[in-house]
Amino acid sequence: MVNTRKRHYEALGQDAYYDEVMPWLETLFDRYLQDEDGHYLIAVNEAVCNAARYAKAGYECVRIYIDVEVTPDSLRTTVTADTLPFDVQGFYKKMIALGKDESIASKEWGDYTGNSDKSRGFWMMLMSCRSVDIDVNGKAVTLVAERPFLTEHVCKTIRTLVGRLRLVDGKRILTEDGKEVRKKSFLEDDES
Repeated sequence: MVNTRKRHYEALGQDAYYDEVMPWLETLFDRYLQDEDGHYLIAVNEAVCNAARYAKAGYECVRIYIDVEVTPDSLRTTVTADTLPFDVQGFYKKMIALGKDESIASKEWGDYTGNSDKSRGFWMMLMSCRSVDIDVNGKAVTLVAERPFLTEHVCKTIRTLVGRLRLVDGKRILTEDGKEVRKKSFLEDDES
């Protein structure tokens, strides 16, 4: 049996997250990841910021759910909120295309985006995670980090980062055209 620890947090609004939940996450991540520079916490904060920014109820009225699961090999954090609809598959296709475009793929994401804030949050999430699973409905994102966290896994190259992004529908991992690649196994994080 896999030794798994789970925690659930809830915040009403972005400020409540920073005041009430983030200190708990900081302690939890310090204990289980040993990420001295806080790369993973920054990624989770970006996910929360996106959830609040695009919330139907507005950034101070949105109910944000944060679920953390710690296994011997990984730490998974899922951020869920009732957000405005957006074309998740279109976004995913654009990201995959960037990773395949030889004129762009070897660049660092900051060089590609320049001063634009467009998709900045996703790039920040991808930098420090083994994978970022975005739900096809755009309501949840799951950030997976390896344990122990190694700073050499932090990356800024577009090709590598795009390879970390996965489109998911429940327990299914999808391709850019929405077809099932495979089902996520019970021990997905321990196998990949």
